[in-house]
Amino acid sequence: MKVKFTLLLFALLACALHVKAYSFKVDDIAYDYLYGENGNEVKVTYIYQSSEYNYENLTSVVIPPTVTHNNKTYTVTEIGNYAFRRSPITSITIPGTVTYIGSEVFSNCTKLTYASLPSSLTELGYYTFQGCTSLSSVNIPNSVTSIGYGVFWNCSSLHSITLPTSVKTIQDNAFEASGLYSIIIPNSVRTICYRAFKDCTNLKTVSLPNTITSIASETFKGCTSLKSITIPGSVTSIEEQAFAECTGLTMLVINDAPASIGTYAFSECTNLESVTLGTRITEIKASAFSQCKNIASITIPNSTTTIGQRAFQDCSGMTELTIGKRVKSIGMYAFGYCTGLETITSKIRLAGYGEVDLGSQVFEEVPTSTCVLKVPKGTVYIYSRADQWSDFLNIVEDSDSSPQGDVNGDGTVNGEDINDLINEVLGKGNAGDDADVDGDGEVNGNDINQVINIVLGH
Repeated sequence: MKVKFTLLLFALLACALHVKAYSFKVDDIAYDYLYGENGNEVKVTYIYQSSEYNYENLTSVVIPPTVTHNNKTYTVTEIGNYAFRRSPITSITIPGTVTYIGSEVFSNCTKLTYASLPSSLTELGYYTFQGCTSLSSVNIPNSVTSIGYGVFWNCSSLHSITLPTSVKTIQDNAFEASGLYSIIIPNSVRTICYRAFKDCTNLKTVSLPNTITSIASETFKGCTSLKSITIPGSVTSIEEQAFAECTGLTMLVINDAPASIGTYAFSECTNLESVTLGTRITEIKASAFSQCKNIASITIPNSTTTIGQRAFQDCSGMTELTIGKRVKSIGMYAFGYCTGLETITSKIRLAGYGEVDLGSQVFEEVPTSTCVLKVPKGTVYIYSRADQWSDFLNIVEDSDSSPQGDVNGDGTVNGEDINDLINEVLGKGNAGDDADVDGDGEVNGNDINQVINIVLGH
């Protein structure tokens, strides 16, 4: 009796696996009513609710704009979630009546090579074409505003795509591990999200518009063929590991934006040689450029206040380093194991009087016996007695620096500098960074008082 009951249970389960999940079929394509049998719209759906494979006998699919069932005509406006998942289809043509394509509709359709999307389409669901490893051609109509989560993830044969100017957002994992050779992001895009292009190992060129404000974590991580990148001035944040492990990257330009560079943002870009940091970079976070062994020189701009721990650790090919004058904090091992350093130019004044918070072993394994430390005029004595700076045996005045308070750059500090500062505070001057005498990032009465004290010898 127990054996019969078990067999009956298995039979019931087998039937359950083939429960019909659609309302009707026309020409081998299944449909569901969107608003009941008395409505006017339907969506394409999958055949069996628990099936691993859908539409096993279809190859080239053309979805009609309307279908007739029981003498009633319905408009096809959607393709439902999972509709063709894992099917053997090779191409798909979607009518202009469809406005929405659901999640994983074509996921893992490994034979799909071509998809024609209609101009009526406004949204692509999550992971629409994920794992379509043969997909080489797809058009994105000018009605789509967002490239959804994982839509083209692992589409390894997709070498090019044109994004229309209607697109405003590229969501998480949108093109991760795809076969793209290049990508032009249109000016309409405001946001590029997490891992959007991660592990696109064929990606050689990227054009970023001057409209995006941030580059999310791991956006281009592991894009090993990427040769150069220019970050536009609109970007205020480059997040964690955004370009980490881009081992083919040789040139980086960050244009003038008040941006922070995130943790590990460019770490392990082992062939990175040329780095240009914009004059408004505010913070370089922990390990941002760690293990970038081929960087030859770095100039940290005067706008930067914080250099995180291990920010440039193990940049062993670096020979020249310039530290901007407004830096207030340098984390531990920030320049540790930069064993090739020959010259460090510090523009920081009064470094030995608590102006800069130094973490432990900032210059670990830097050759302090041979590396020349250039400091602002009048500060050699201070540096030679300051913690960690005093480890350098060759501390000299930077001949290109001006005395503190020399606002007009004539080599002396006098009443003309006071007048120039007053004009700067009133918005009539053009002294630039030199007007910020105390290095607090602002030009105000405190700077005027400081210059007056210098002139008076106080």
